[in-house]
Amino acid sequence: MRKGVNFRLLVMNPESDFMKAREKEEGNEIKNSINDLVNWANQLNLKSKKGKIIVKGYDAMTLDFYWRVDDDIYIGPYWYGYKSSDTVTYKFNSRGKGFRLYTDYFESLWENQELSVPLTEVSEVTVRKTRKKK
Repeated sequence: MRKGVNFRLLVMNPESDFMKAREKEEGNEIKNSINDLVNWANQLNLKSKKGKIIVKGYDAMTLDFYWRVDDDIYIGPYWYGYKSSDTVTYKFNSRGKGFRLYTDYFESLWENQELSVPLTEVSEVTVRKTRKKK
């Protein structure tokens, strides 16, 4: 964040009925974890003059988790009766079709204002485009 990196996290809306169902399936209190994440992000955002963390919650049953680090995407399923940390994770890199499909899917969820709502106090960041060197 000190270097101006922005993080966008898309999670289940902690107030949704889908959250209650997922907690029952996983046997875990996910809602509290998400609320802790949002509070942590808000605290870090207050301290950072450059990068920010934005968390949005969506109202739909989630089928898998997604996270990205630079040119790699990690995907894993939500299995009934298992914590997400106890399931398999797949890795896609930016050279493959899976990377593009999941990136496009994430962006469509992120931009859908009927589906996802900001949970953090910071709800958007300005993305600076860099010029290509000649």
